[in-house]
This record gives sequence, structure tokens and C-alpha cells, in this order.
Amino acid sequence: PYLYFVNAQTGALVDKMDLCSQEASACDPSLPNGLSGPALLTPNGDGIVTTVYVGDLQGNLWKVDISNASPSKWSASVLFKAEGPNNQPQPITTAPVVSLHPLYPAKQGYMVYFGTGKYLGQQDVPNGTTTPQTQTVYGVWDQPTNGNSSTWLTRSNLQAQTLTSGTYTDSATGAQTNVLLATTNSVNWNTQSGWYMDLDVPPGGGARVIKDPSLDGGRLKFTFYVPPGSSSDSCNAPGQSYLMTLNYANGGAFQSPEFDLDNDGTLNSADQVGVLRHDRVEGARLVVLPGLGLDGDELGAQVLGGDLCPVRGVSPVVTGLMARHDRLRIVDDVLGRPRHGVHRLDAVARAILEHEVMEHVVRRPARRHGRD
Repeated sequence: PYLYFVNAQTGALVDKMDLCSQEASACDPSLPNGLSGPALLTPNGDGIVTTVYVGDLQGNLWKVDISNASPSKWSASVLFKAEGPNNQPQPITTAPVVSLHPLYPAKQGYMVYFGTGKYLGQQDVPNGTTTPQTQTVYGVWDQPTNGNSSTWLTRSNLQAQTLTSGTYTDSATGAQTNVLLATTNSVNWNTQSGWYMDLDVPPGGGARVIKDPSLDGGRLKFTFYVPPGSSSDSCNAPGQSYLMTLNYANGGAFQSPEFDLDNDGTLNSADQVGVLRHDRVEGARLVVLPGLGLDGDELGAQVLGGDLCPVRGVSPVVTGLMARHDRLRIVDDVLGRPRHGVHRLDAVARAILEHEVMEHVVRRPARRHGRD
């Protein structure tokens, strides 16, 4: 696949780079390939990009060095090879996000976060006869020494986290909400280079990341989509999507709840789910809310008497979300209480997902090295 560099003011082609020519052993010429959206790194906060991170359909996470003023001296290498539990390449179709290492400055370098999966053609629609490939969310440490390595990182270099199904029961109403809980395994940064979490809940369900993730206050936020399965009308079947929030430092759950499940306007112990204590999940530090779809503006939900009622025949979504600090807060303008009713999810999704984490990490087009 080719990565193009274009002058944003004139549209003139600055350079194009055949990434597989830079590291041929990473690519299989017999298989289709193509690139995701890029993540652009501006380490000095001056808008000048020095590094590009981009994924491809064969599971390669590329690191492209464009720090030199001369395009002829730009280079690319594979930082990480995404392969599932069955060693099959996992396609990367969404743009990564980048931050400083969570333990910076003690640990130098950058963390690159991304999910795998695609939903681009008929071959990506479950046919009911084969088990869909397991997809994964990754946090990969790009250490300063990685540039001197002749091999790329794999999941064997990372710490695993695990998802488990659970149920939250509102103590006041008895209403139940299906949730997913994550382990909180620590990363040994002296021997490991990040973390990963397989999206295998429900098992064989075909969950995949097909929307760009975001970072906000140490929280990695993303959605994953589960297609409707075997259907004669798959294009119109709703499928199901989930919103997730993970601790960017280890890919696990937080010590306190992230969503106001009992809808009382406060995040506290009443929003916790205590399960799997032997697996170090000692409370609901991660909650997954079903209902976000491929096109957020096509979905809505109404809460009536504590029950979720779909609007226009689409999947329900939990409304009245409350969050701390700068995160989403939907309240009644007059009563100041969590507002029930129909909410347009395009605004909700943007409020949750479109935050950037640090000023020096730029994901929108920026200038290449130099000031021409």
C-alpha cells in the first residue's frame, strides 16, 4: 500500500511511499492490502509532524519517520504485527491514537492505541457457517530503542486483559443492564511492551473496531460493532455496537465506575458490579453500553418507567449518561436531573469520542517537516 504526502495549500504531491517496499517480509503480495487513516505525531507541539503511525489490512502497524527535511530520507518500518489467537493477520482500518507513555518521563517513547477489524465488503458479513475471526484492541509502546530493532513486536510482547459478561442490577428498581467487565492485570514495563484485549465477548460474535478510537484524560474510548449474523437482509439488520472505556495505562478497567448505571446523577459505589474477584475484577470499573450503531444519527432510545424502548425499530441505547469532569453530561435544563427521552446519538457519540489527549499529538492534517 502507498502512503501519500500532499501539500495542503496547493494539492501538489510531495511524496508517496510504498510501505511494503520498505519491509517486504511484512507483506503478502497474494492478499489484498490497504491503509487505515494515519495518526500524526508532532512531539514539539509546533505542528510539524515527525512520525506517522498507520495500519494496513494485513495487520501491520507502520511507523513512518518523516523527521528529515528531505523526503528522499524518509523511511518506514513495522512497529507491530497484529495477529489473533489463531495467528491470522488482523486488519486495521481505523486511525490509531498516540500519547506519551503513561509513566513518562520515567518511561520514554509513545504509546500507540488501535483496534482491529473491518466491515468493508460481503466477505465481512457473517454467513452463519464459519466462526468470525477474533479481533483485538491494542496499546503498543514505541520505545526509543525500537528504531534499532530488526524485528517487530507481536502480542507475545504484551500483557493480556480479558473481557467477561456480567449483569448490573439497580438496587432501587431491580432493573438489569448487561455489562462487560475487564481484568486489571498490571503491565511489567521492564519486560513487556504494552497490552491487548481480545474482543471475544460474545464468543464467536464477530466483534470488530470500525470507528476511530479517542483518548481523553487517560481513558481510551472506542466502539466495537457486532454484525447481525447470518441474514438474508444483512444490510438492513441492525447488528449491535458497544461503547467501551479502558484505562490507557494497562488496557484494563478502572477502580471506580465510569457510567451512572442507576441514573441518579452521581458516580459512586451504587454503579459498581462485583464479579470475578478471583480474576481481580473487584468492581464495575468498566461498563459497556449497547446500542451505538454504525451511523449514530440513525439511532435513538426512550426510557419509560425504567425500561429501554427502541425508537423507530432500532436498537436501544442507554440515555441520561452522567460523567465526571469534562465528560458527557445530559441533564434536564429545568430540573437539573438526568434527562430521559430521545437523544440524537450523533451528538452523544461526538461528545464522548472526539476528544484529543495531548497537545503534542495531532491526528488531523498538519505540516510536514519544514516550513515551506
